[in-house]
Formats: sequence, C-alpha cells, structure tokens
Amino acid sequence: MTDQTDSGRRDEYRFIGKDVTRIDAGVRTTGQAEFAADITRPATLFGKVVRSPHAHARIRSIDTSKAAAHPGVKAIITGADMPAIEQAGSAGGEVLVDLNDLRDKVLAQGKVNWQGHPIVVVAATTANIADEATRLIAVDYELLPIVEDIRQAIAPGAPVIHEKVRTKGLGDEGNMPSNIAVHMVVERGNIEDGFRGSDLVVEHEFSTPVVHQGYLEPHATTAEVDSNGHATVWTTTQGAFGIKAQLCSLLGIAQPDVTVIPTEIGGGFGGKNTVFLEPLALLLARKTGQAVKMVMSREETLKATGPTSASLTKTKIGVSRDGLIRAVKSEIYMDAGAYPGSSGGIVTLVGYSYYKIPNIRLDAYDVITNKPHVNAYRAPGGPMASFPIESLMDEIAEQLGVDPVDLRLKNLQPDGELMTNDVAMPPIGMRRMLEAVKVHPAWTSPAPAGR
Repeated sequence: MTDQTDSGRRDEYRFIGKDVTRIDAGVRTTGQAEFAADITRPATLFGKVVRSPHAHARIRSIDTSKAAAHPGVKAIITGADMPAIEQAGSAGGEVLVDLNDLRDKVLAQGKVNWQGHPIVVVAATTANIADEATRLIAVDYELLPIVEDIRQAIAPGAPVIHEKVRTKGLGDEGNMPSNIAVHMVVERGNIEDGFRGSDLVVEHEFSTPVVHQGYLEPHATTAEVDSNGHATVWTTTQGAFGIKAQLCSLLGIAQPDVTVIPTEIGGGFGGKNTVFLEPLALLLARKTGQAVKMVMSREETLKATGPTSASLTKTKIGVSRDGLIRAVKSEIYMDAGAYPGSSGGIVTLVGYSYYKIPNIRLDAYDVITNKPHVNAYRAPGGPMASFPIESLMDEIAEQLGVDPVDLRLKNLQPDGELMTNDVAMPPIGMRRMLEAVKVHPAWTSPAPAGR
C-alpha cells in the first residue's frame, strides 16, 4: 500500500522503488554462467541410472555382466555398494528424511518403492555408451501390491509398503506395520463445548494433488576425487552445506575430505536441498579414479525427484452468530511418498495460527505411498493448510451475509499471541494486507456482468 508520503520519500531510498540490476544478469544473458551440466573435468566419465519401471517390487536378481563387458564401460554400482549408515539421524532441507531411508532412496536396497527408483548406475566414456549399457542390464522383479494414494494407504487391510514402519505419536508407537508413519495431535480448549456453543457449523473435505516444483534446470552433478582422496562435487543445489552433510553421512566421509561447489542454479523452489545424483557420481569417481558427470533427463527429473505432498483434509469450523470462530477440527493426511517425512508438522502451524481459535483439535498424519518421496516446495504445507480454512471462511461469510474480508479481520490473531505450537505469533502483516484489500478497487468495484 502506498500513499503520497511514501511516493515522495522514494528519492531518499537507494533501492526501494528503483530499478536494480541483478548481479548475475550479465553472465546469464550472455551465456557465460556455468550451470552444473556445463562442468566438465579432464578425462570425465558419464554416469547413467537404471530406474525401476515398477512402483513396488522386490528385486530378485540383477545381471550386469553384459553391461560390464560393453566397450567403454568403466564401472557399475548397485545398492550393495552403498555403505551402511554408521549412526542414526535425518537429513534434508525443510522436509526431513531418515538417513537409512535416504540411502535406500538414492540406490534401492533390495526393493523398489516407486516408479523411477534407482537400481543400478553405470559410468562410461561417453553418455551414449553409458545409456547403451543400462539397456544391457537385466533386473528380475517380484511385483508387489501398489499403494497409489492417501485413501488407499489408510484403508483397512491396505498393502503395507515398509514392514519396519510403526505409527509414532502421542508418546507411543503402534505395534503393527502401517502406512501411517506419524500421527501428530494439536489440541487446545474443549472442542465439543466449542461446537455446542456455535450458531453455524460448516464442514467439508478437501484434497490437493502431488505437484512438482517444475524448475527449468534438471538435476546435474560432477564428482572428482584427487590423488590425496579429497572429493570435490559440483552440483545444482539450494544448500551446499546440506548436500555436503548428506554426502558425509551417507558415504562415511569426514567433513574436511569433501568440498561441495554450488553452481548457477536454474530454479529449485525447495526441491534441490536433497541428494539424488551426488552420492552416485562420487561412488563412481572413487571406483574409477576419474571425474564422473551425471545429468538427469526431464523425464527422470519428474519421475525420480521430490515433488510436494498430495493432501486430504477434513475440516470443520464452528462460529457464533456474529462471525467469531468458536471451534476448529481438522484431520490432515499428508502424502509423504515412498518414505516417512512430509510437511505435516508445518501444516498444523501455518493454517491454524493466524486466526483466534479458542477450541481446536488437529490430527495430522504422515502417510506413505508408492510415489517419489516429497521435498519442500515454497512454504511446504502452507497451501494445503490454508486452502481448507480459507474456503470455509468464504462459505461462512456467504451464509452469514457478511463481507469475507471483515470476517477475517474480526478473527485475526494479534501479534504475540500463541500459535498452535505455543510460540508467540510474529508480525506477518496480515491485518495491513486485508485492510489494503478492503479499500482496493479490485475489491470495491462491482464484478463485470456475467461473472
């Protein structure tokens, strides 16, 4: 929102209200910028991945003999070449995954859990030879039942993807294998009293699909190990130190013995904080003594990297006659993909903290399906949380015959009040934003006829 005072002060500012040249504009527009796929070291080999055509299957056997004999092939690795994890832990960016699950995700350990799961990796003198060699590898599968979505995963008698997974939550752990990895509960006040004291109650079910970040640049990396054993990895990433930590944990490398160099990045949006190709390229570089370069195709990027979660939410809101929220109840199911770890915890915070809700009960579930494990995507969990709440707020405003903006302003949580995680609400500017909307012509002008 601007006024004459703001406009008149713009000349005092060095950057605000002025055109500012991007630091990287020159190298990008002239083609001088080096992206990960542009990196080529002396005597570079090229790596290619054999990926599962099945969403869920046990690997009976892998025959690499023909590929190994193919001229130009220098090395082949399978899940057996991934070192065991020495200590428990998690890794990732805003969305975490257990280290043992990350190991399995990088290179399948006896079973594939989504279509596109890496099984075998080949290094050869050219990309074409590596590609030819992948087609010479024979993998025998025992097909397993597929869990396609949240509804199927949580249904009674659903096929269980991981026998080791028990539902964690409420200070306890389930005693039976389950596709629900975590059950989180947020509760405040008395939900039954809140709904009994409500004059209007609205309730609906909402769902959102899996969405990929859609960055223009596919994943790419080059790894090299020098004569002293020091590894250097060039990669497209949003978090070089996170990638380094994951490489050290997965491959048993001391922190001083690896350098990760982030190249120019052609988009990430949360999806490039987790290793995919980096451990594979580094294992091949160690095995061959040569630099190894790997670049995903667009198809591989969409099939084998981490999109955002699908979600299923059942939300109920009760309000008084004057529009004050009395109670909110939500069941939130977040699709984590093939391994535990979604943004369920963020969902319970983001969508339910900026309104005053005296009585609330949130049940959030981390659900495993036979899809790629999820990554962050621009405020992970935020859209899935706000979509149900804001949709119901619009419906409440319509049923009460009040302005939707006024309804929201009436229910806003003051700065400093406790959010659902019992942390003080920081200033987020929502009141100022809504007040600006309320007087903007886009809100005050009548809609065009026929719309």
